[in-house]
Amino acid sequence: MHKNTIKEVRLISNNCSTFYKPAYDEEVQQELTINDKGEVCLIGYDNVIYKQELEKMRTEEFKISGKEAEKLLAGFTVFFDYKDIVNNATDVGIWDLEIRGKDGNVSIYTGSLCTRIDYEGQDLSDLVRDVLGIEDLFVFDGRSKPDLINRITLDYLRTTIIEPSYEWEYEEEDEEEREGLTWKYSERLIIDRRSDTLEHIQHITSGHKITRKIEFEDMVKTLLDSFDPVTLFSCIEGNPEDIIDTLDVEKDYIITIDCKNGASRTICGSFDKKGLPDDFGDFIEKVIDLMYYYGFGEIFSKSNYNRVIRRKSDYIYCSVSFSGGYKTYYYITDDDSIEVGDLVIVPAGRDNHETVVEVEEIEYFSEEDVPLPIEKTKRIIRKYNQKIDKDRYKYA
Repeated sequence: MHKNTIKEVRLISNNCSTFYKPAYDEEVQQELTINDKGEVCLIGYDNVIYKQELEKMRTEEFKISGKEAEKLLAGFTVFFDYKDIVNNATDVGIWDLEIRGKDGNVSIYTGSLCTRIDYEGQDLSDLVRDVLGIEDLFVFDGRSKPDLINRITLDYLRTTIIEPSYEWEYEEEDEEEREGLTWKYSERLIIDRRSDTLEHIQHITSGHKITRKIEFEDMVKTLLDSFDPVTLFSCIEGNPEDIIDTLDVEKDYIITIDCKNGASRTICGSFDKKGLPDDFGDFIEKVIDLMYYYGFGEIFSKSNYNRVIRRKSDYIYCSVSFSGGYKTYYYITDDDSIEVGDLVIVPAGRDNHETVVEVEEIEYFSEEDVPLPIEKTKRIIRKYNQKIDKDRYKYA
């Protein structure tokens, strides 16, 4: 690793190319300057039709901490190992980099605006964007990589008109009162990349709220990466005009998708099969799988709080069920590791052929309290091992 001897970097990234014609007023060039004092200057230039020169679109000047400046400039030392940057792509723009050292020497590099520069396992373009907090920087890749979803927010609202359950005594009652009460119930689902969290909030009534927030390291990122930010929720069939509305219930939704590149998209409609996006079912199934990945915890598990610790003299009786059957049968085992829900191999029938069964319940009995005579109760052979037994045994 090179010692950081950089005083200042100046990067000009131009998004124009042979095959790409920018739209009117679109930002096409960015000039970014960063020095060792933490001073940052960004100038954006837009495309103006019929004019030969670019015009300034924005100028941002601010300061970052010395530690952040040191981190960024250290990243640019990777260029000291580059003799040449190949610039042969004609379908993307170009970038020009000027590095000024603390000794006064200047190094110049150029390349295609689709370049990935690796620095300590991270893309240097992303490092610059993250440290400066500016997502739409062209830097070295021109944002040529696919966009990513940073956050999905789903809001659901059910409005219910509750009719009075008694006869009104006076004809003079308010019209509003005669129409009944309005109950607004809502839910919010938030999937957030930055915090690696999935949060589900239910507002039952005023003062009654249920919140479940789950933090998954990298799993939320993996979930969001499985969705295409362009095509997700892009197709909605819509309801025909002659549908019959349920007058006392309305169900609506709003979905907001925020992307890493700064783009945001909102989808809204009625919460029903044709009013929702076509891929909503697939989306929600993935969310459910993640929410229930770890279950509700051990304190809610009946098998946990009903567990009896076995005495040395106790016998382990397992109630097992055969595939397609509703009745359970007792088998004995000495294996304390067997749990409810496990598949085990047992002898079955008069010929004691081996078959696979599921353990439904586990009980401990002293010798005098056993439900069946020990000598007449068959024993579990062992646990079912999918790798070893899948071709020999079948459980369906």
